[in-house]
Amino acid sequence: MSSFLRTRYILYLSGYYCPNGTKYSSQYRCPTGTYGNSTGLFQISECTPCPGGYYCDQQAQTMYTLLCNPG
Repeated sequence: MSSFLRTRYILYLSGYYCPNGTKYSSQYRCPTGTYGNSTGLFQISECTPCPGGYYCDQQAQTMYTLLCNPG
């Protein structure tokens, strides 16, 4: 029942996750070093780590675009 209420009243945003008890959609950001390119994430573990060769230097990123320097 609680996940039904959560999906009914919170508009999910990419780059964020919404565990049970979330009060607003931008409350929990995917952490630095990860990104969230889809909506409806429920746990921090659903934020995707940036792949090798790229870095994510901000919270709540929706995509990885920054290339690491060679070396």
